[in-house]
This record gives sequence, C-alpha cells and structure tokens, in this order.
Amino acid sequence: MLNKEQKEAVSCNDKRILCLAGAGTGKTYTMLERIHRLIQDGVSSDCILALTFTHAAASEMEDRFKSTSNNDVPKFCTFHSFCYSLIISDKSVRKKVGYERIPWIAEEYQIRKIEEDAKKQTGIKLSDKKIHENSSNLTMKETKDLEILRSAEDRLMKMKNLITFDHLCYDVCELFKKKDGSIKEYLNKYEYIFVDEFQDTDKKQYEFVKSFEGAKIFVVGDALQSLYGFRGADSSIIKSLAEDKNWTTIKLYQNYRSTEPICNYANEISRYANDSFRIAIESHRYGEEVHNQYMSANSRYSIYDEDCLKLCKDANSWKGKTAILCRTNAEVKSIQKMYTENGLTYSLGSNADIGLHVIEYSNKENLDDSVNWLSSFLSDREYPTFLTKCQEYDVKSQKFPFDKFMKIFYRNKTISKYEKLMTKVKEELKSNDDMKSKWYNIFEEISVKPKGFPEGIENNSDLVNNIKCALSGTGMIEDDSVYIGTVHSVKGLEFDNVILVGVGGKSFPLSSEENKNVYYVGITRAKSRLYVLEAE
Repeated sequence: MLNKEQKEAVSCNDKRILCLAGAGTGKTYTMLERIHRLIQDGVSSDCILALTFTHAAASEMEDRFKSTSNNDVPKFCTFHSFCYSLIISDKSVRKKVGYERIPWIAEEYQIRKIEEDAKKQTGIKLSDKKIHENSSNLTMKETKDLEILRSAEDRLMKMKNLITFDHLCYDVCELFKKKDGSIKEYLNKYEYIFVDEFQDTDKKQYEFVKSFEGAKIFVVGDALQSLYGFRGADSSIIKSLAEDKNWTTIKLYQNYRSTEPICNYANEISRYANDSFRIAIESHRYGEEVHNQYMSANSRYSIYDEDCLKLCKDANSWKGKTAILCRTNAEVKSIQKMYTENGLTYSLGSNADIGLHVIEYSNKENLDDSVNWLSSFLSDREYPTFLTKCQEYDVKSQKFPFDKFMKIFYRNKTISKYEKLMTKVKEELKSNDDMKSKWYNIFEEISVKPKGFPEGIENNSDLVNNIKCALSGTGMIEDDSVYIGTVHSVKGLEFDNVILVGVGGKSFPLSSEENKNVYYVGITRAKSRLYVLEAE
C-alpha cells in the first residue's frame, strides 16, 4: 500500500519531479510503482530509461520489477553501462568518440603505461600529484602542460583501441549535451527518464539527464545520504533542484525501517542540513531509546577501548542481524581481529539475501535467468565484456545463456561459488529425498539455520515458497549474524541492531558535511537497537 506522499509521487504528471526520499521511506518501491503506473497507462516500456550507479542496484531494480509485473521490462542500467552499450552497438556514436572498432576498457597497468609514454612524447615533467589531484592548484603553465599531456594520452588510448570508464561516460554524455546528430534517435526514443540515488550524480551525468529536454524526468534521492564526494559526486545538484521552481519537489517522510527513537535521533543529527532538502523522517513503531556511550581510548587506526570491545563482543549473542560500523577499514580490521582472537564468528554479508536468489533461480528449468543477478558481481573490468557479449544474444534484456556466461567468467570466484551453490540446490530439488530432508539440506547448503520444519509441505512448489518466505524475513530463520564493516559498505542495507564506533574521534570527525552524512547513514541502518560510541 502506498502512503499519501508515495501516491503523489506515483501519480504526479509534472514534467520535472524531484522525489526527496528520507532513509527507509521506500524510494525504490515508489519509483518502481511509478513505472508500473506509466505502463498501465499505455506508455511503452521501450520509452523508459532508469539509471542508477551500481550494477547490483540496476540488477535488483530489474528483478523487483519482474517479480511484480508481467509487463515488458524497461531499461535498467548504470550511466557507464548505458554509455558503453551505445559505443558497442552504434557505429556512428563510436566514430564520434574517436573509435573505428569497439574499444576495450583499459586495465590499470595500461593506463599507467600510457601516462608514462605521453610524458616521454611531450617532454612534460609534471609530478603524479599535480596530474591526479586538484587541478585548481596548478599554475597557468602547469594547466596548459596538463591539457597537452591529456591530449597525448587520449591519442595513445585511441591508437591502442582502449578507453577508460571516465572517458567513455564523459565522451558519450558530451554528445548528449551537444545534441549531436549521432544520438538524436536516443533523445527521441526515451520519453521518461528515471534516476535513482540522484544525490550521487556528477555534473556531466546531470548534463546528460538534462539533454532529454522533451522527456519527463523523475529523480529520487536524499542529500543527507550523499557519501561519494571523493568520487566526484556533487550533492549541490540535488540541493539546487530542491529550490528550483521549475521542479516539483515531493518529500517522503514515513520511515518503514526504524523505531521512533532512532528516527528522532537521526532527525536531531540532521539539523545541519537546509530545510529545503532536509527530510524529518517519521515512524509509528515504538522501541528502546538510543544508547550513547563514550570511548576513552582509541587511535586513528585501531580500537582498543575495553568498554567498546566488550560491547562488540556481547553483540555476538544479540538476537537478529547486527552491524558494527566504523569510519575506516583499519578500525574494521581491529574489531575483526578481536572477534577472531575470541573465537567469535562474523559475517561479510547476508547469507539470507544470497539464499533467496539461489533458491529463486535454482527452481527454474535452467539457470539462464540467474545471469542478470550474477553479472552484478562482475568487476568493473569484466562488465564491459558482459555488455559486449549481450549484443550477440538479447540486447534488450542484456543477458545471455548461462553456460556461455560461465564459460567466460568462471575465473570470478564469487560467481563460481554461487554457480556451484545453485547447482547443488537444483540437484537437491530434483532428488528423491522426502520434503523434510530437502528443507534442511537446502538450508545447510546456503548456510542459514531454519527454525524447525513447517507443516503442510507436500511438493517442491510448497517447499520453495516456504523457503523463500523464511528467507524474506518472516522470523522462520535464525539470523543472528554480526557484520563488521564501514558505514560506506552498508549503504542501502538494514540491521536489527547497529553499533556505531568512534563517532567524533580522530578518524570520524564531524567537522565536514560528508562525515555528518556518513553518521546519518550509519544511524538510519538500525531497525530496533542503536548504540552510538562517541570518542571523548
């Protein structure tokens, strides 16, 4: 059921819509419901382009759309994969960016080699620091030298038929910005543009989105969850749209994740933000107050406060999923080390989430449907190969037969691991074991403990449905795992219990807006219990 604000976001017909969605307010659900509504109203799925920032997020949106609709699937993809798919499939676009053949994404060692060769050819002796860091600190001569160097690098890249991710996105987006003749058919084709996690866009990507002048544009995001300024994301874009009278702003307040005390705590922390883009989230679920505790001893790189370590150790026995979150990987490693020394186990992800995908695809006649999900585990270097091969099979769905996919990407350890897991579950479903044995055997394979065996399971269909219900969070599994990681690593995830470590300390100072955003994101991962460990 949609709440009042979600209904407005789904049904509004304005041409430019900014949906400011607070943490846990169902932003992706709302966006997908809007797409469903458009298609039900007669809009062709071919006219819809939905963009996000990671392969995993694009894959998840596509899977969620398919699970709730029999309609044709719109194009869900990242900015980079969309740009690269045009270079692959369209010769005129490819020629405009300077390539006769489909270019390969350059490896790191190839990029370094080309930089060295460009320096030798031009005789320019800028330091690596001046080449790769903030160009605003360069003198006029150094700026000119850098332009010459970049031009030489670009020429060498094209000679070797190589391209970088940044260049392919920049070059294709530039064609859209200039409305070049090679991309006019795409400007005309996509009448509805959606952008998820809009706070993570950079200026070039926003220019690309704006180039679809005739399209209806719907962007959703939260400036308070902008964490990627170090990668070039520019949160000033979403902030400026919140004050732009040409855009309709709709705010989603109702939080479906956290208790009222956690939401209230998050709202107090977020008062640093301007009211035009700040969302004061609301919850109708009661719970315990947020626990604040001071840490007396911690360094920039490790945690050795006894009270903190004791709490983290105690968290191993808490009910539900728990996350211990730090600002840096160095602190994460120190807590993981403490867990190992005490014989405690911790997780690096959710077995239940993986298990849900495994049982879903293992129950199909073949594993072809799993390719889209598995492709989300490809590295940035592997993904272009996937896109290239997609052209040989099914351009629209961007996937190809499972056996051919595995033949190419069998070296990817994560994909190989999940392929073996799906094969084992598939074999178990086909076995002659009784339903109870199958139930426990499958849960053992996916490393999740069930709470008993439900009555009334008579066939594989009942079995699969009950396993999927259990893994979807109905309380039928014992998921008391502890995840130890950075706040950045859990963006978009949720946990029953959260411990935030070292807030306000040497590695987590709250002097910058980005760190305040990190703090806010960490708080809003918690569903029921939140401990904030502040550095004195």
